[in-house]
Amino acid sequence: RVFSASRRRSSLVNTRRIVVLRAMALASTSSARLPPLQPPHLSEAQQELFDDIVSTRAGVVGKEALFDEQGGLRGPWNAEVASPHLGKHLERLASAVRHQNSLEPR
Repeated sequence: RVFSASRRRSSLVNTRRIVVLRAMALASTSSARLPPLQPPHLSEAQQELFDDIVSTRAGVVGKEALFDEQGGLRGPWNAEVASPHLGKHLERLASAVRHQNSLEPR
């Protein structure tokens, strides 16, 4: 069965719209899967990673994007602090992608 380009594009737009609406509904009705981790309730390894993330990212993304209302890290940074051994490696990977590549800075 052959679909025209406009019909495929329309189908793709509708699929994206459904996914976005479902994600918004889920986000508004569910609580965080991982509670915000913040000092002074961190282990030594977690605190070290927390401080490293803050020192390297606050100037880049801004404190509003980095911290939530309770002072914990937002998004993937909070998950990294939850598992500092893995988080340390993820930070090294992110740094390599940002700084050790062949692309010119924007």
